[in-house]
Amino acid sequence: EKTAQTNPALLQSAMGLLVAISHVEDMEIFKICLEYWNVLTSDLYHTECHFQPPPQSALVLTPATLTPVTSPRLQLYAPILNKLRVLMVSRMAK
Repeated sequence: EKTAQTNPALLQSAMGLLVAISHVEDMEIFKICLEYWNVLTSDLYHTECHFQPPPQSALVLTPATLTPVTSPRLQLYAPILNKLRVLMVSRMAK
């Protein structure tokens, strides 16, 4: 996590390489990468995705209360997670 704060470009580059490695056909390498992605996404979900109900009544929903607030950490990982999503869909059993 320290790398993310000091050099986010390096982190994104390294994650991009890991996504590329995840594309290989070797099932054992894919399983190893899959385990890493599971740990990362689980950590992101548990630390960054907190449901916070709006301060108003649920009956008075305005666009301001419906806009999600994305943490800086999720914004950093968003491009990588998008590539990962595409990879996982392509590797799903058909």
